[in-house]
Amino acid sequence: MKLQHTLSYEADPAAVFAILSDPDYVDEKCRATGSLDTEVDISADGADTVIATVRKLPADELPSFAKSFVGEAITVDQTERWGPAAQDGSRDGSLKATFRGTPMKVEATMRLSPGGAGSELRVAGDVKSGIPLMGGTIESFAADQLTKGLDREAEVANARL
Repeated sequence: MKLQHTLSYEADPAAVFAILSDPDYVDEKCRATGSLDTEVDISADGADTVIATVRKLPADELPSFAKSFVGEAITVDQTERWGPAAQDGSRDGSLKATFRGTPMKVEATMRLSPGGAGSELRVAGDVKSGIPLMGGTIESFAADQLTKGLDREAEVANARL
């Protein structure tokens, strides 16, 4: 399932990226989106910034047939890789997420750039499930949950700005 979503921030891209790559913010956004337990690792890889998280999320909102795959909680491994800033502060990045114990994955590109009242973050990619017959339903559910989570993360970042 295709995913396209735009988030708005109330500051320039440099200030927004400073928040997005702050370990305290990353931990807070994970908790704000329901994480029961979070591991955060932010590192440099050449000119890139890599933000890796492991989140344990409750599975109570999953459709009942999906719970049989994950139990009471699901662990999500997510990696964001951001390239260096351009002259205007914009950055390109990628996002990859896998859901332990399931054949689900999310792969997306990200673009943080000046726009709106300050900056915009555009996320575009795919939510894929390898579950026969129910894959489309799960993909739709996951894309909706991901969009809600991204919106909540932007709220947390804007509160910090």
